[in-house]
Amino acid sequence: MTDEAAILWVVHGRSQSVASGAVFGKRAEGPKDAPLLSFSVRRVLIKVDKLIDSAFAQNNDSVVIIICGVTGAGKTTIGQLLAQELEWEFYDADDFHSAANISKLKVGVPLTDEDRQPWLDKLREFIAECLLAGKNAVLACSALKKAYRGRLRVSEGVKFVFLRGNRKRIVDQLRRRRGHFMNPALLSSQFEDLEEPQPSERVLSLELGRSPRELVELIKTKLKLQS
Repeated sequence: MTDEAAILWVVHGRSQSVASGAVFGKRAEGPKDAPLLSFSVRRVLIKVDKLIDSAFAQNNDSVVIIICGVTGAGKTTIGQLLAQELEWEFYDADDFHSAANISKLKVGVPLTDEDRQPWLDKLREFIAECLLAGKNAVLACSALKKAYRGRLRVSEGVKFVFLRGNRKRIVDQLRRRRGHFMNPALLSSQFEDLEEPQPSERVLSLELGRSPRELVELIKTKLKLQS
């Protein structure tokens, strides 16, 4: 197996299901997963992990900035403006949801950890591909829980920016939003799920209240980003 094939095997392959299961406190079960627990496969996974670390080190200038927070915090507005100023690509994590998830969100049904797990797996795969290709990007993603953020932190090239705002401010911003499938009724469940980043997570937390452009300038300054 070549280095490139080994990397793709881990990023795209069955080991992903074991890692994602650990995020939600579950063990992989069933005969399909049993071979992944063998001693020989563990040795291969350790070797490939080192290959991935090496690949990231070779592209250590690439960065993926994840703008996170509850629905209505302004993730897309600020993310798009930041990407425009940096001349980077912008992506919205909502585009990675399954049709089943979107159907739930449209009618105001909160997503569970199980609903979000395949979504997080897709996002992790995408982030890894960006970094391995040396591609800078800005991603708008709720990433409400510490475990979710941990799942998406593929390497040191992933930087989180958390948009903090009280419920009244977020409700006001939601009332002005148009054309999004997320049901505003879900805001309460999002605040219930929210685990605000702690200092140990090394997340840039910004209080809402400034204009989007002011927040973007602050992000660029704090993260030492060049336009």
